Amino acid sequence: MLTQARKVLTVIMVLMLVLLPFHSAVLAQSAATYESTEYEVQPDGAVMTADFVLMRPLGIASMALGMVFFVVTLPFSALGGNTDEAFDEMIAKPTKFTFTRPLGHFYSKY
Repeated sequence: MLTQARKVLTVIMVLMLVLLPFHSAVLAQSAATYESTEYEVQPDGAVMTADFVLMRPLGIASMALGMVFFVVTLPFSALGGNTDEAFDEMIAKPTKFTFTRPLGHFYSKY
């Protein structure tokens, strides 16, 4: 059991180390092109691929964690009267980021 967990952890670490340079380069390129122009920038294939491979799965994971935390904190949100705000921040925003944002547009207002 312990050796299998080590193998899984090793594979995850190797994947993270291999994919990390691509992720930071894509975000840096996207941020630089977005801030340097006043018109809509069309992302290239590498940005779209990185969005599909990295950011969309992270968005789905963020949605799942947001749903769990929303349910756990629901009694406190109800007592505080900010259930709608908690829903927007924990569930609605990750859902919009994952499913309604155009592919490759990290900083859009969708």
